[in-house]
Amino acid sequence: HALHGNVDANLTVRQWQGYYEAHIEQGPVLERSGMQVGIVTGGQGQRTFSVQVQGFEGHSGTVPMEDRQDALVCSSAMVLEVRRIARELSMVGTVGSLSVSPGSFNTIPGNVDFSVDFRSPNETALELAESRMRDAFAGFADVLHCTLLLERQKARSPITFD
Repeated sequence: HALHGNVDANLTVRQWQGYYEAHIEQGPVLERSGMQVGIVTGGQGQRTFSVQVQGFEGHSGTVPMEDRQDALVCSSAMVLEVRRIARELSMVGTVGSLSVSPGSFNTIPGNVDFSVDFRSPNETALELAESRMRDAFAGFADVLHCTLLLERQKARSPITFD
């Protein structure tokens, strides 16, 4: 059995000793280093979260700054914190989606939903990132008078290839 044909793809049928899987790098690391080929030694661990920040909508022309419960201002601090944590722990962190409601130019945002994606080959870094994020987000919500709903969506441990 070769790599073609109508045979089940499992080791007992094909009697493979191993396999080779080619990938195109999805980031700039190899190119920046001047290398043409790299060897993948593992898969990144991942923690993903959904975040909802609830403030209070109001007219942008009449609510004084000190009285605002602006969900977007609170969320903005949180987005920057994701980046800070990721850099501090030598990992990657992304806020890949963000939805602001009501989405009107003259209304203080009352609700923001966004995603957080942390990835690292280091399990301890992932655990620290989650803990620091939870603490920081709770602090921002408290200081900026918003409510926070933070839910973990996915937790995958790093994998070392042999």
